[in-house]
Amino acid sequence: MIDTDMGDLLASIRDALTLPAAPTDTGRADRDALEHTRADAVRRAVDYAAGTGDLVGAVDLLDNAIAASPITYQTGHERVPRQGVVAR
Repeated sequence: MIDTDMGDLLASIRDALTLPAAPTDTGRADRDALEHTRADAVRRAVDYAAGTGDLVGAVDLLDNAIAASPITYQTGHERVPRQGVVAR
């Protein structure tokens, strides 16, 4: 059974690495760059956890990295309200 701290770390890793598809060439290039940034953040968090045993600190590192590297490319899943303005 996975303890709560390990479950949180695994959930953060999943969140960091789960990126929606990008329907355009520009979006795919942006997605690829974000994927590399997020993968580096996962490696740093896992290295931190392995080196210190501090899973909570690793989750914090990874959650901060995710917040600092949001999805900025168009995913094709944007919602269009009645006014015609695209909302994300």
